[in-house]
Amino acid sequence: MRLCNRGRSGFSLTPEGERAYAATNQLLASLEIFRSQINDTMAGLTGTLYIGLVDTIVTQSGSALHRAISAYCGKHKDVGLRVISGSSAEITRAVQEMRIHVGVTVLESEHPDISALTLFEEVSHLYCGAGHALWPIADSGIEIADLSGRAFVQHGYSEAERSYVDRMNMSLKAISHVTEGVLFLILSGSYLGFLPTHFAQIWEERGDIRPILAGDVVKKTKLSAIANRRIVK
Repeated sequence: MRLCNRGRSGFSLTPEGERAYAATNQLLASLEIFRSQINDTMAGLTGTLYIGLVDTIVTQSGSALHRAISAYCGKHKDVGLRVISGSSAEITRAVQEMRIHVGVTVLESEHPDISALTLFEEVSHLYCGAGHALWPIADSGIEIADLSGRAFVQHGYSEAERSYVDRMNMSLKAISHVTEGVLFLILSGSYLGFLPTHFAQIWEERGDIRPILAGDVVKKTKLSAIANRRIVK
């Protein structure tokens, strides 16, 4: 099939060439429409986004998470949100099993199937309740040795807390996988335990709990946004 004529008289399309040229223009126009529709689809996401948040994170004032969710909802108005709260282990497992799209949690160790981005660092102190034997003693009168043998409640299987137990010779008597459980036992006056300062503030201001040796005993924890690598581009 001859599409064009070339020679000394110039260049011209044959009837077949004119039809091929018109078809090419139609194809290019169709591709542009397709690209535009795909862009519109990507800009207008629909469906449900599942988010998992480690317990107590709501009391983290000024959290960039609030602004991030606000910006996301403003951009993707047709996307619904489902939020679950749980322990660090529960959130991590839900991401691994792809039951949630993104989690914000303490990642105790690296996982080959999880992509993580550190968001901020959380500071925790060692607290006792109003009925505890150390309650009436000022920090200036307490030494690390005074913690030896004291009953301690630990977050899940936190390696950082376990190292404090070993170094200060405290007695691991209870375990809770959620921070509210740790607080509950501290309030009983029978246990020492670590709490995030932002979470503990309200009970500290009410006079129910107090930090012990806050200048010496500090736990710092990184909170990360995590997602399964299979859905991260």
